Amino acid sequence: MAQALRSDAHEGKPRGTAERRSDATESDAAPRGAPLLSDAALLPDKAMGDLPPPGTRRWVPRHKAAVVAAVEAGVLTMKDAEQRYLLSEEELELWRDTIRRYGVAGLRMSVSERRAAPRMAVLEPGYVSVSIGERATCLIVDVSDRGARIETDATTALPGHFQLACAASGRAWWVDLTWQRGKHAGVRFANPLPPPFAIQAGLGAWLVGRRDEVRIDRA
Repeated sequence: MAQALRSDAHEGKPRGTAERRSDATESDAAPRGAPLLSDAALLPDKAMGDLPPPGTRRWVPRHKAAVVAAVEAGVLTMKDAEQRYLLSEEELELWRDTIRRYGVAGLRMSVSERRAAPRMAVLEPGYVSVSIGERATCLIVDVSDRGARIETDATTALPGHFQLACAASGRAWWVDLTWQRGKHAGVRFANPLPPPFAIQAGLGAWLVGRRDEVRIDRA
């Protein structure tokens, strides 16, 4: 069943076209004994015991999941994990997001496979709504079909759910905060459509005025 989301451009809402749902399915199962974020056994001592040795270069799903579990349990800080394993903040956040969305099985995919929504550098001035009637300036560093990376004043504490606006296009969209480290933050676009439909592509480019329509499909 196809649906399209269209509206007048003056209302600041995207026009969308529907595409057929992909028949791709998840076939990988979580490896036996792999730690999950919800495992009650992942207490600090257990999490530390499961951690791979410092400087690990060959990463398997259970190693990645153990590092994420240690960060979630407070055994390691993000900074400690980055230094211990020579990882970037972006890679760690990608592991965390993958486990939240797909479970440990999702970690079997390569970085390029997991990043189904490539980022586009934009460097556009924008605004974030930090509270009712109050907004703060920001810089939209890059966007994708799923979210964006922004920079704000280091003292700006972002709420969990807020509007992100692009100054040049005059367009805004509700987003969910996924992480914030100092003045850098990552957000995921909220889905306003009723199930089972979701905006699949084009939202980041629409927000910053690079395109006038988005793709809609079944989630």
